[in-house]
Amino acid sequence: MRIAVTLVPLILLIGLGALLSHLQFLGKAFVADLNKLAFWIALPALLFRSAAHAGEPGVQTGQLLMILLGATLLACGAGYLLCAVFRVPFASRGTLVQAGFRGNLAYIGIPLLSFGLPAMGAGPQAFRTAVVVMTCMMVVFNFLAVLVLTKGRFDVREAARSIFTNPLLVSGLLGLAMAFSGFELPLVIDRTLEVMGNAAVPIALLCIGGSFLTSPKGGKISWVAMAVGLKVD
Repeated sequence: MRIAVTLVPLILLIGLGALLSHLQFLGKAFVADLNKLAFWIALPALLFRSAAHAGEPGVQTGQLLMILLGATLLACGAGYLLCAVFRVPFASRGTLVQAGFRGNLAYIGIPLLSFGLPAMGAGPQAFRTAVVVMTCMMVVFNFLAVLVLTKGRFDVREAARSIFTNPLLVSGLLGLAMAFSGFELPLVIDRTLEVMGNAAVPIALLCIGGSFLTSPKGGKISWVAMAVGLKVD
């Protein structure tokens, strides 16, 4: 019952975004602008404030990070194995493997955690712990993405660029740095970020729904199914 209470409202918001896009109540240009608002402003505000309020990392933080890291590496290895078995062209393997191991921590993970944890009776510290782990995993995803997309030739400059041009990563890392330094946000700034962060969840979910109809679709269905299977597992 708790799972339904957590997931159904999120699914309904995604469906609302798709419906509004289908009815052209949200035009293609507006969905694109809304997506930019979520990616560059709302979600970074939520991540920064949550990370800035994070307490000392507990034992569960390290354990959760190790589990997610192990699962990511396992999915990455399984992706290459499946590519070899199904004879996916070498030029396409990096893209498929990245799609398989990279979790959608921003547009799905953040709404699910921020809405689902309170519904399950978890306190603010649980969400802050999740934000710490999420920020660390974003760094891992970016480094691995550079590695697989450059076919094993790791480019330090490209890896650094992928981190420092990603507002979600930058906001999360800055928030963690502030938390560990012991510096507290001024109350006015903190409340402003709180209000903006509260808007992140509905904006992100509406963007997902709207993007279903406005994003171009293509590719080989079997490869898409393979990547989805890896991501779900």
